[in-house]
Amino acid sequence: MLEVKDFLARTFVNPSELTIRVQRLLEPLLKAPATAVSKTNEGMQWWQKTATQMRQTLLEQVVLRGVPQQWQQTPLKVEWLDTSLGNGYRIRKLRYQAIPGLWIPALLYEPTIVKPSTPAVLYLIGHDSKGKSSVYAQTFCINMAKRGVYALNPEWFGFGQLAHPELEHGCMNQLDLCGVRGVSVFYLSLKRALDVFLSLPHVDPKRIGVTGLLGGDRTHLERRQQFYRREHMEEEAKKAAELGYKALYLDSGWDTSLASSIWADDRLGKQKDFVKMLKERYGLSLALHTPLAGWCDVNAYPIEARRKSKDGQVLPSLCSAAPAYLQTKAKRLLKLCEDGAVFLMFDGSAFTGECYYATHGHSLPLTRHEHCLVYLKLTQIVKCKFPKVLIELHAPIVAGVTVRYAPTYFLHSLPHSFDELWGYEFMWDPMDDLLSGRALSLYYVRLAYDIPIYLHIDLCKDNEHALIFWWYASTCQHLGVGGKHPAPKVWEAHKKAMRTYRRIKRFYTQGKLYELDETVHAHVLRDRKLKTRNSIAVLSIFKLATTEVEREIRFKPSDIGLPDNLRLHCIGVPYHQKGSEVTLWVRLPALGHQLVEVLVSR
Repeated sequence: MLEVKDFLARTFVNPSELTIRVQRLLEPLLKAPATAVSKTNEGMQWWQKTATQMRQTLLEQVVLRGVPQQWQQTPLKVEWLDTSLGNGYRIRKLRYQAIPGLWIPALLYEPTIVKPSTPAVLYLIGHDSKGKSSVYAQTFCINMAKRGVYALNPEWFGFGQLAHPELEHGCMNQLDLCGVRGVSVFYLSLKRALDVFLSLPHVDPKRIGVTGLLGGDRTHLERRQQFYRREHMEEEAKKAAELGYKALYLDSGWDTSLASSIWADDRLGKQKDFVKMLKERYGLSLALHTPLAGWCDVNAYPIEARRKSKDGQVLPSLCSAAPAYLQTKAKRLLKLCEDGAVFLMFDGSAFTGECYYATHGHSLPLTRHEHCLVYLKLTQIVKCKFPKVLIELHAPIVAGVTVRYAPTYFLHSLPHSFDELWGYEFMWDPMDDLLSGRALSLYYVRLAYDIPIYLHIDLCKDNEHALIFWWYASTCQHLGVGGKHPAPKVWEAHKKAMRTYRRIKRFYTQGKLYELDETVHAHVLRDRKLKTRNSIAVLSIFKLATTEVEREIRFKPSDIGLPDNLRLHCIGVPYHQKGSEVTLWVRLPALGHQLVEVLVSR
């Protein structure tokens, strides 16, 4: 038997062959003289000079193009705040100015005993709503500090304390429209973070490193092993069952790598066994996040599925219309459905970009229309074999923003097409989206279109009146929730709301929404017989301000699609009907919701 050390000592590829391959790859890209690369010393000198020039050109002509000198030359400004002591480390709160007027919150983790020339590491995190307060970020930084290394963890745009609509990633294009590179703000915020290190007397400027997790902890393979195991999913299943939900939705992390769509048997067991466990123990079905070619681990797909540039270079991204991608993705999705998945979310649907791969069979370059039709075909492949599986398709062409590029009904209602649209990214901070007025758009989308909207929201942002639960239940026919609010009072309110919602769910999912006003939603089941004591409508009434109010609401049955001669009985608030006019008297708490059930009186 071959010993491990002997196996590891074996050479599979000659090192010189690797060097030659890299040289062949870089030579045409860099347009370097062949002699400069072939002669080691001269080639190294040429590369160092060229690399310096390329970095400077990229910085000046791309990153900092149009950026005011004031932004670049403003001296570092830091405000030091509270300090917390730990076992072998301390945490100093601070904020520093990235550009004039824009301050970045951060945490500096320091060793208790500081020595001269101490190393430091800048720890960055990506798409994690908790930002620098996330457990894995704190764990890493504390570990560094206890090992004698400074660790600085700044907040990132759109997350944590910077979770504000005007600081979302997509807002950078607004600066671009003004002639200032939006990416410059990202660059300067990180440069200032390094400047913070350089301002500390004991930090060695020659020993500063950078690390972190792009996209948060769920997409990193090691983090999947740490946080996305079967026992963790069972904990989430318990919460879902306690709340009264019908399915457990697994977001990024359940597969072997981002959007590979291959079930991770090593961490979760066999999918069929997992589905059986969910049903038998918790009464739940399985729903999955299955992003498409625009957001995935490209190495999880055949090399033939990649894009090719106009000059013939194979690019490190996928072509949505590549036959190798379509066939591979379809095969994997069919396997997931065969093994028990009942819902698929097609995230990552953005246009993958121009592709000049002639063997792919699409136009040269690939067009946006062809891109959309390929995703329709993928959906049809799945729905033809599994017609009962629900499929939500994010907006094609653009993604991760609250606007659409293609028309709302585009591709929908075609044979074996997708079932639902995505709820315009109002998932990250549903309370702020509602109170700012952005999520009012869902109300008008619901009035205008019959196509169902799917959205999952974070209940940790809700209040004791279950305001955001009821708002998004009223505007989205398919509602998903996540997060268990730490306040027992709010959690109990959510369980009560869910029991009520399940009892009258048909009104919200299949009923017609009638407009009384933006904060008074009438959901009417048009197929219900107008028999005495039959529930025929529900009204969701909202207060979106921070003051309590008493309202008088008047409407006629015909305002909500019912005959005016119908006598109504209302449950939940005092009411009176005179002739055809119904009057409700509603007391609404601040940021509150009132449900009114409407029955046929006689």
